[in-house]
Amino acid sequence: MLWRTLPCPIPPGQRHRLQGVRLAGPAPLPQAAAVVQRRVSSRGGIQVARQRIQVGMTHAGKMVTVVAEDNSFRLVIDGETVGVVPRTAGREIDRYKAHATRPEGPDAMPGVRLDTADAAEFAELLQFLAGWLARDPGRLAASLEEFAGNPAYGITQLHQDLERFVFLLGGSDGEQLFGPAG
Repeated sequence: MLWRTLPCPIPPGQRHRLQGVRLAGPAPLPQAAAVVQRRVSSRGGIQVARQRIQVGMTHAGKMVTVVAEDNSFRLVIDGETVGVVPRTAGREIDRYKAHATRPEGPDAMPGVRLDTADAAEFAELLQFLAGWLARDPGRLAASLEEFAGNPAYGITQLHQDLERFVFLLGGSDGEQLFGPAG
C-alpha cells in the first residue's frame, strides 16, 4: 500500500552522477539458463566453462546438451537427464556449440584450395630441396637417418616423395616417377 510519494531531492542535472542506481519498476527477470552442446570424448569426458566433466564411457561419441544452472550443470542425452554435476568453476561459458566429428572413409580429407601461383612456388621449393638432396647424398643420408631415427626412410624415399609432390602440384610431367613417355 502506497501512502505518498516525495519529489527527488537531487536536481535533474546531478542525477547522472549517482552510482549503483536503477530506474524504478519491476524486478528484472531472472536470466535463462545457458544451454550448450558438447560431444563426449572417447574417454567419456566433456569440458564446459573450463570445468572437466566425466559423462561416462558408455556415452562416448554422443552429443550431450548441458544446461548451465546457477550452481550445477544438468547433462541431457537424447532428451533424458543422465546426470547433474555441481559447478566448481566460476567462469562464464564462451563456447556454445561443439565441433562436429570428422567424417570417416574416403572423403575424410578436408578440401584444400591452393592458388596456382602458390602451387608453382611450392613446387619450385620442392624441386630445390630435391636438387640439394641429390648434391651430396652421402653426408645428408647420415643426417637424415639420425633425424628420422630409422634407416628405413632414407634419401631415396625422401627424394621420391619430393618428386611425387612436385608432380601433384603440376610442377613436372612425372618423368622421374613413371619413366620417359613413350
